[in-house]
Amino acid sequence: MVDLSKIDKVFLFLGITDMRLGINGLRNNIPDIENDCLYVFCNRTKTSIKIIEVNNYGYWLYQRKLFKVNFKHTVNIEEKRVLSGWLNTTRP
Repeated sequence: MVDLSKIDKVFLFLGITDMRLGINGLRNNIPDIENDCLYVFCNRTKTSIKIIEVNNYGYWLYQRKLFKVNFKHTVNIEEKRVLSGWLNTTRP
């Protein structure tokens, strides 16, 4: 389970992700890996997400699949910064 009190940043990959990829394949999409961050990937239909949690000890891979609804996310560009396909959200 993710301990959100220890997470500094959440990065949302804005592109479509091939959910057949494992942890090593997903890590190849991350340009600069930072500690205490979450990296979130979503499929085209927004019914499945994978999250990589990075800490000092290694990586965790979480996956969630929805059957009847989609994940919804809204982007407020004023509060967030987009960097080469990634949406960076920093905790206040």
